[in-house]
Amino acid sequence: MSILLGINQISHLYAQGEIEEALLENQHEEASELLEHLLNLRQHPADLNRISLRTLLTYPFLSPFMVRNLIRDRSVNGPFQSWSDFQKRLDIQEYQLRVLRDYFTISLSHLTQGDPLQFRWHHQIPFKDLENSRYIGSPWKAYQRLTFDSGSHWRMGLLTEKDTGESRWNDHLVGYVEGRNLFHGSRLLVGNFRVETGQGLVLWGPYGLFKGADPASPLKKRPRGILGHSSTEETLYLSGIASEIHARSFRITAFVSSRSLDATLNEDGSVKHIRTTGLHRTVSEMAAMNRLHETLTGGRIEHTWNWGTVGMTGWKAQYSKNIDPNDPVRYYYDFRGDKNHVVGIDADLYLWRINLFSEVARSRSEGWAFIGNSIIDMGRSLLVFSYRHFDPFFQNSRSHSFCTSDVSNEEGFYWGFRYTFSKQTRLSFYYDAYRRPWRTYSIPVPVRGDDLFIQVDQAWSSTVDLTLRARFNRRETMHEGFLNEDLTTSFLRDRQGRVSRIELRYRPMSVLSLKSRFETVALYYPESRGIVSHPATRESGFLFYQDIGFRPQSSVNISVRWIFFDTDSYDSRVYEFEGDVPGVLSIRPLYGKGHRGYIIFRWKIAKNLRFCLKGAVTFNNKAESWHSENYSASNNTHKQINIQFDFGS
Repeated sequence: MSILLGINQISHLYAQGEIEEALLENQHEEASELLEHLLNLRQHPADLNRISLRTLLTYPFLSPFMVRNLIRDRSVNGPFQSWSDFQKRLDIQEYQLRVLRDYFTISLSHLTQGDPLQFRWHHQIPFKDLENSRYIGSPWKAYQRLTFDSGSHWRMGLLTEKDTGESRWNDHLVGYVEGRNLFHGSRLLVGNFRVETGQGLVLWGPYGLFKGADPASPLKKRPRGILGHSSTEETLYLSGIASEIHARSFRITAFVSSRSLDATLNEDGSVKHIRTTGLHRTVSEMAAMNRLHETLTGGRIEHTWNWGTVGMTGWKAQYSKNIDPNDPVRYYYDFRGDKNHVVGIDADLYLWRINLFSEVARSRSEGWAFIGNSIIDMGRSLLVFSYRHFDPFFQNSRSHSFCTSDVSNEEGFYWGFRYTFSKQTRLSFYYDAYRRPWRTYSIPVPVRGDDLFIQVDQAWSSTVDLTLRARFNRRETMHEGFLNEDLTTSFLRDRQGRVSRIELRYRPMSVLSLKSRFETVALYYPESRGIVSHPATRESGFLFYQDIGFRPQSSVNISVRWIFFDTDSYDSRVYEFEGDVPGVLSIRPLYGKGHRGYIIFRWKIAKNLRFCLKGAVTFNNKAESWHSENYSASNNTHKQINIQFDFGS
């Protein structure tokens, strides 16, 4: 039985690389909190002799079966005496052990507390002359974060951030103070916070895992309960007070939030649209700032026993203005009114080698949402199944679950497996078929789609690793077609895509690692005949890059990448997950023809002081200038520098 989900044999060679990319390469670029969580786990290794079952289950790359097996073995046979004892008792492979040692320690005595004070200073500098800019502030971006953790009693966090184009250095200001172990393990948090519960249908943060290299990891939510919020995400958090009380096998959570939201107003003063970017760069964005107030109360009760957890979550929100999208066709099922509530029941059960986890929820609009999942772990093979049904009129802006878009207007069935042929060879596969029974904003009719993924990982030795991947997807989109020689109209058309990848990783010596990737994209729109006609069209693109990782000494790490790309248009773009300064998630859509390069220099100056610098440049041969909604630059080169200092252990 494997303890790791979706991890290649020599992935430990690429810190802030392979594990993070395997889980996050299909995320939104702003989903940096997920990366922060993974890096924090690596930076502060937990003791396997003291970590709780609940905490261990929140590690997104660990098999839930092996987590429970680890806790059971520790309870029956006592603490692990060493890593070799741990490996023998749980039958862990050597490459898995090397990965685990990045995130955990084994100690027979209480470990000393790391530096309780941590400070981060981050500054991003774009090197381009902006023309026709609508920004009211400077083009640089920066944030500062301070955290203090006393250990078992209390913790605090504070963050200020300024985005590109914003005028105030503290445009985004969040913080919290948390007291822990106040009474039988209870917690109290005052300030800004998020709440993660169940499988995300009732309440979750802004981000979660999407379909990726491992068929099981994105399927199961790993709820962390109440979390103090000191991240750069600017909208989907709460502000107020939250508490968590433990009573035997029960855990009770309650929270109250009161905060202002950005919104665009209709002429009658009602809210047309709630803005979720958190950006205040232009006059129109500033005009939408804090135009709506939300008061939200909620809670959760859950019961845990040997074979699982059952819980119930609910919240109720009151808004200071009536919300009324003024397009009754496109927004037919969108939320309207000045109050909403959502309630749901979830379960996470373990029966032999089967993990069943599901949630059902209902919103004030009487819309229902349901997701039911199963993971079957047979050792060398792992099977996953999932069914989801989200009514078009299920209205919950605070949900985040396994789906292709929002938790609304979707029905789908997903299944996948992972089979380990040997210590060197593994096959991963998934297939997801879905439909949208009601129109979306841009497509006025119901649509269908599917997604197929297959990957083979082959470890030739402890230093050489090969990955082969193919992904096929089909979805219905709107296109312009000809009714006759003079008249065009929109019609529904299949978009068939294929992404292929070959990747080779090699470590010729302990201080040097190499990675090469070649990826191709192919799009095909079949010919349309009949009332509306359109010829078949094809597009393609490719990406190739070479990575070099060099560690000349234990305190210095240098990473270099050079990328070549060529695509027919933005539609055939290629996404590239790349390294960055700690805590910054960078996923680039590359299109046109050109090349990009970057270098990352990491230096541990002292025990509690780290410095990181990233310099990047992109050349696009098919573009004479760079354009965005709010500015343009009259050259085909984009340069940027990220600088970051981290103080604390």
